[in-house]
Amino acid sequence: MGARIRPRVTGGRRSQWCVVTGGMLLSHHVLVWVALGGLCGSSGCGRPATVRDVGGTSGSAADAAGEKRGGPHRIGRQTPPPPDNGQEVASGRGAVRESPWQDRPSVGARAARDSATAGKADGSPAVETDRIRNGSNAAVGGNKPPGRLGGTAAERPPVGSTADDRATTADGLGTPVSPRIPNAPPARVTLVDDRVQHDERRLARFGIRKIESRHLRLYTDVAPERADGLPALADAAFPQLETFFGPLPPTADGKPFQVNGYLMADRERFERAGLVPPVLPSRFHGQQVGRYFWMFEQTSDYYLRHLLLHEFTHCYTVALQRAAEPLWYLEGVAEYMGTHLLRRRDGRLQLRCGVYPDAPDAFRGHGRIELVRIDRERNGIRGLGYVAGLSAQDFRRRTEAYAWAWALCSFLSRHPHYRDRFRRVRRRAATMPFPLAMQDAFGDVLPRLKVEWAEFAANICYGFDFDRAAIEFVDGTPLPVGERRTVRIDVDRGWQSTGVRVSPTLRYRIVADGRYVLATEPVEWWCEPQGISFDYVAGRPLGVLLAGVLPQEALRSTPAAGEWDDRVATFDVAVVGREAVIAPHERGTLYLRINDGYDRLADNRGQLAVQIEAVPVR
Repeated sequence: MGARIRPRVTGGRRSQWCVVTGGMLLSHHVLVWVALGGLCGSSGCGRPATVRDVGGTSGSAADAAGEKRGGPHRIGRQTPPPPDNGQEVASGRGAVRESPWQDRPSVGARAARDSATAGKADGSPAVETDRIRNGSNAAVGGNKPPGRLGGTAAERPPVGSTADDRATTADGLGTPVSPRIPNAPPARVTLVDDRVQHDERRLARFGIRKIESRHLRLYTDVAPERADGLPALADAAFPQLETFFGPLPPTADGKPFQVNGYLMADRERFERAGLVPPVLPSRFHGQQVGRYFWMFEQTSDYYLRHLLLHEFTHCYTVALQRAAEPLWYLEGVAEYMGTHLLRRRDGRLQLRCGVYPDAPDAFRGHGRIELVRIDRERNGIRGLGYVAGLSAQDFRRRTEAYAWAWALCSFLSRHPHYRDRFRRVRRRAATMPFPLAMQDAFGDVLPRLKVEWAEFAANICYGFDFDRAAIEFVDGTPLPVGERRTVRIDVDRGWQSTGVRVSPTLRYRIVADGRYVLATEPVEWWCEPQGISFDYVAGRPLGVLLAGVLPQEALRSTPAAGEWDDRVATFDVAVVGREAVIAPHERGTLYLRINDGYDRLADNRGQLAVQIEAVPVR
């Protein structure tokens, strides 16, 4: 009997794009902090608060990456912490330092507090609680409606005529939003730097010093040999962030955009100095609040830099003041820009952000590829709808959420069919709601995107060659019984269309001929269609000819109105070798490729001549 090919479209739930809104991500600790006026230091208002996490690897993936980390939480409220000028207050038990986080609530914080307690005689935070309930249903649990490209319009606070009526932002900005346009992007205004100025001499008594560069003021107790070069990384990353996201609004004082970072080896030291907000969780690795971020020292030098670049990216995207963007995107692009190479050339260190890992040793502690593989083995390939629907709870509890968000943003940023479209999304999100920007960019290619995403997710590896893995989709035409068609297959590319549309009512004899090179180092490895039996890829001989049928419905079924669901369109692969008769399960186009890893295609050379003949069922 011939090998039976069963092209399939696996299905699952549909999920909603998770949009970062003011209510959906706030914990009750943050609500208490807001009610007490603790979020202070800003005179205006703009974007809703956000909560963001940066996770680490765990389990076997952490061991493989050389770093054991949990999934920390980030509180993305876009307001700076209060100053550190706490006072010694006498009490019955002696002098007690009053927390500086309770000092001088700002106009914006008072407005947030008053808004939260409005409408309740007992002063309970009814409005903020309602915003959580109404704005985050789909993100925190229950059955999710069909996901849209970029998410539904976020609940936004009402816009008043004065700054006091607005929510607080990191830069003290009042960002008016048109009430007639849901999820409308805010106006581009100047950035106001109202960060606190710490007393360096006082901090020195706690063993904390300041290291400053053009774009980062870092307070740390980490050894100089590990910490002193970190602010320069922010300076090197800044122009790359401008290229990737677009430029920031101008600063009000004309000075360069700068953020505060707190790199801690000993958290207790920073708590005694009054530099840790009381709402930060007891365990985390990196957290960002407006123009501030906190992070712990990491074992791996690479991951220490990665975490700093991740948090610095969040500070940058907050300062862009764009309309609410989905959580997968915010965390995914921060992970993507945090993935970097640092090399010395001509006596100078050169930083490249937004790279794709080519080998585990150079990215020790990254571990995202391992996490995707582990989750894929347990749960199968995650569809676009699954990644788009990742919620704040997913990012808090499951480090693989960061891995999938990173994988999707890496795929969209580097794949030749989609990188220009993704770039268009990032630029157009400055002038239009994110869901519309996504629909405009990807609405006409969603079926093909789903196929190529599934192929990437199924074969993810270090050094994945996006250009050679790109599929040129060519619909096939029927091959009459008794006729033969000859095609040539390049051995340095992924799936290639034969131009033959197959039918389950026929069988197809495939005969291959040719010799080709699979490697050039240390010597040339010559191969033929039957493959090399002493080396295997995905359980099949290296270099063997493979066949797969892409079902017609995979490229013709577009989700209604821009919905992204969990269905995954894949090739069900059959081994051909020199010759085989295949029996398709449904109608579709026949594709061929040789069996090789997507990280090893670049050194392949040669072609196969493949003859295809339709034969009747006997």
